[in-house]
Amino acid sequence: MTTQTAPTVATAGTAPISFWGAVASVLGKYADFSTRASRREFWFFAIFATVIQVVLSTILLVLTVWAFTASALDGRGTPPTITNPTGFIVFVVYATVFGLWSLYLIMPVLSVHVRRFHDAGYTGWLLLLVAIPSVGSIVVFVFMALPSAADNQWGPASPR
Repeated sequence: MTTQTAPTVATAGTAPISFWGAVASVLGKYADFSTRASRREFWFFAIFATVIQVVLSTILLVLTVWAFTASALDGRGTPPTITNPTGFIVFVVYATVFGLWSLYLIMPVLSVHVRRFHDAGYTGWLLLLVAIPSVGSIVVFVFMALPSAADNQWGPASPR
């Protein structure tokens, strides 16, 4: 007896986007604010960006501890000082790389959010809801989880 697996859901004969395909798609459409992004594309890119940011932040934290020593821990109450000049230089270079990476992600992140709103059938201007303290980010998170809408003014329905 053979076992059969359920087919993957796709629309209009197109296969669902892969993880790396989603990352490449979002980075390639960094200035596209007029089409759609499927949930799969959005969430794969969100996972990618989050993992990279966490790894880079952890490395930056380690370099910060390496470059600076909290002299206050010696019991004399002196302020933190640079005790490792090489570590400080590495810290500055890495902090610059981290900052540039974060700047690089701004446009793709904004674009994929707007395109995800479009895919759910809403205007991308709803992204401004994140400006509402506390509640805004939760509301946008819920919108990002909504299913794709049928064909709309931003294009045909995207594969799931």
